[in-house]
Amino acid sequence: MDAMLKHMEVRDDGFLEVILKRAKDFDEYIFQQIHKDERCLLCVRDPRSKTRLYYDTKGYLTLKEYLQAHLFAENELLPFLLYVLEDMVQVNAGKPVSMRLEHVFLSYDGGLLRFLVVPLLVDNWLFQKEELKQFIRDFLDCVRVTQDFAALGFLGCCLRKADLTLPLVLQGLHDLQNAQAKPPGLLEKLFHITREEPFQVRDLPALKTLNVSSLAVAEESGGYALQKELDSSTQELLAPDCSCLVDLKSWSSIRVDKAQFTIGRAKDNDLVLHGKTVSQHHACIEQGVLKDCGSANGTFVNGERVTSCELKDQDVIRFANLQFRWQKEETA
Repeated sequence: MDAMLKHMEVRDDGFLEVILKRAKDFDEYIFQQIHKDERCLLCVRDPRSKTRLYYDTKGYLTLKEYLQAHLFAENELLPFLLYVLEDMVQVNAGKPVSMRLEHVFLSYDGGLLRFLVVPLLVDNWLFQKEELKQFIRDFLDCVRVTQDFAALGFLGCCLRKADLTLPLVLQGLHDLQNAQAKPPGLLEKLFHITREEPFQVRDLPALKTLNVSSLAVAEESGGYALQKELDSSTQELLAPDCSCLVDLKSWSSIRVDKAQFTIGRAKDNDLVLHGKTVSQHHACIEQGVLKDCGSANGTFVNGERVTSCELKDQDVIRFANLQFRWQKEETA
């Protein structure tokens, strides 16, 4: 896939800029699939060109940065590998994932995984043998451990296999985990009790802040409209000089045109969000200032939890696990 790219670099504003060599290599279907999968890093296409793409990396650190800074404790590395590769396998099943440590991202506020997928017309991405081997080599070069040498030994053995695929690596790690697991006790055998706890990424660093006044990323806005409620009437098109929230999953836009604009699950809010993690009255926006209304799962701006925050153009806002981008009103 690298041969199909002309340019790739992270800009000062936190966006990863990718330029394709040829417009005909752009895959519209893969681009739409990226927007439907929350595990993919958010991708924005320049409306003037099919060859220029932007990925929002604010609020994330790369897997390479995490590995270089973290010392894995006993019995931590193998669950971490399974955590990363299970999601990578699922995303790669329908989209070509970039297998570079610097293209796998962890959120600062919880270690949620995001993968870089470039919407390219490529064949046989499920069989990226050389790319996978390079991913394993880079991982072994960066990782630091105190124990769990069996997992490192298994990865080293993978490099010597002729036919290597991502699912085979994942299956081998699961087999290793089962071999190392303690045998179940008597009560667990009798009542078929299983003890599975969700993996938690440890020792995440503090969020990096970017001192950027505005972001020069042009976004598509044609044809999208966000409903305040499922049965609401059609909204008017967004005016050029109006602040709005852009849903980063559906790319729909909604005007923020009241002195106090409320957000939450209750139907009396100006923006009704249909998600169990969102509080009834989650947050509000008052003259460009975002305020959390005592929500259970928090309000975040660029990955940092806030109680009150003055919004800047292109800030990424998260209400619990629902993400939006703030587009500030233009002034003459």
